[in-house]
Amino acid sequence: MRPTRKRAVGVPLFGLMVMATVGGPARAQEAQAATSGRAFSLVPSLSLTETFTDNTGLVSTNKESEFISQISAGVHLASNAGRIRGSVDYSLTGYLYANGTQKNGLQNTLSALATAEAIENFAFVDVAATVSQQAISAFGKQTVDPALNNSNRTEVASYSLSPYLRGRFLETGNYEARLTQSGTKSDTKSNSVGNSDSSTTEGRLHLGAGTPLGRLTWATDASSQSIDFQGGRRSEIDGLKLSLTYAMSTELQLSLSGGREANNLTSVDKESHWTSGASLKWQPTERTKFVAEGERRFFGNSHRLSFEHRTPRTVWMYSDSQDISSGSDQPSAGSTGSAYDLFFTQFASAYPDPILRAQMVNDYLRARNISPTSQIIGGFQTSGVTLTRSQILSFGLLGLRDTVTFSATRTSSRRIDTLTTTTDDLSNGDNIRQLVYSADASHRLTPDSSINLIVSQQKSMGSSTAQSTTLRSYVVLWSGRVSSRTNVSVSARHAKFTSVTEPYTENALTASLQLKF
Repeated sequence: MRPTRKRAVGVPLFGLMVMATVGGPARAQEAQAATSGRAFSLVPSLSLTETFTDNTGLVSTNKESEFISQISAGVHLASNAGRIRGSVDYSLTGYLYANGTQKNGLQNTLSALATAEAIENFAFVDVAATVSQQAISAFGKQTVDPALNNSNRTEVASYSLSPYLRGRFLETGNYEARLTQSGTKSDTKSNSVGNSDSSTTEGRLHLGAGTPLGRLTWATDASSQSIDFQGGRRSEIDGLKLSLTYAMSTELQLSLSGGREANNLTSVDKESHWTSGASLKWQPTERTKFVAEGERRFFGNSHRLSFEHRTPRTVWMYSDSQDISSGSDQPSAGSTGSAYDLFFTQFASAYPDPILRAQMVNDYLRARNISPTSQIIGGFQTSGVTLTRSQILSFGLLGLRDTVTFSATRTSSRRIDTLTTTTDDLSNGDNIRQLVYSADASHRLTPDSSINLIVSQQKSMGSSTAQSTTLRSYVVLWSGRVSSRTNVSVSARHAKFTSVTEPYTENALTASLQLKF
């Protein structure tokens, strides 16, 4: 019998991901020392994890206990110089169930991000790919461990291939012509939630230059996007925008924009609409950045507000954005929503280069058995273009021996493509809200060991009482470094899932050994 595929993220949600604060920037410096001077590195790894759970089926009655063995073999490739720069993290994990409460299975995890310079200073190719887990429905059963039985979880693979040309013209002009092909594919087979597989083709052309006024610059952007959901219909969005930017100082810039866009999201044929917007960018220092953008579009107002501030031992981040999402949008290093965002920002001063910084953060998390592809909000599967608002607040304090990290995320989603007939959580015009928070207090016992207390919660809400679920988890974790290439950890957790139809509680003990060769 062909083994079932499962997904492993180690320990879930942002609360466990912030365990990476253990050891502080010193560990990142060690990782840099290990790879310095090498243009290319290949690091195999192996991890062994044993888990005892008192509720492998995640049920409220007739609970069954289980011993679960997890074996994971991985490889990390990185290129820091030359025409190809980037990193690839891949692992294959097997699950073995001692009491046979579930079928043994395999799963894949992938995180890849790279840029290739095909022709020097002219032709480039960006590549990104992920394989991670996602909830099928926001109101189905949620879990804190992918080894546990949960039919509401599926594996999602995403990719993005983007060749582009970049150069300059005249004395102050610049241009970029880009073609992007991206898509997602999941293992979901249930017709009750439709088919969320999608592909997106997009072309963009940017032209910009200075003016005789010196501080005033202009830019024009043209785009054409085609979004095809396998279980839905094809949507098309075309746009043309002209913007003027005035640099009031080296720290402050103001912009105004206007244009026209056409789409068939709310009609059979394309309809055209005028757009207008304004933005402000303020960066008084390298450690502080504030961006505010707003635009009037066919669905109402879109906006993006972000604030980042770093000190030698703290990082503060806040973002608030609202825009349409095609379902195949690709995350990039440092993008809002990924598990290592907080530390991607924290390591900015030590590693200004984004490719090298992404490698260092991935190394930093992998050494602690934390998936770099995990999301603060896991999301859920959709079968059409949606309008999503996302608000994220994160704070991290890295002390000499104590570390405190907090994150709160709120999202609101509704379908904007009103003509598709596919079925998912947004089919009936519902507005789904999700709230996730996580707090982590870490204390370093010795230079090579630490203890963490992590509390996290994820709550999903819909238009009715039945559409409400809450997952809370409490974890105590000890982790230590046996050698420069060997890490061990032991944890205890309690999870409680509140739901009208599928409530449960679960307790578990886990021990893990990670080896890097």
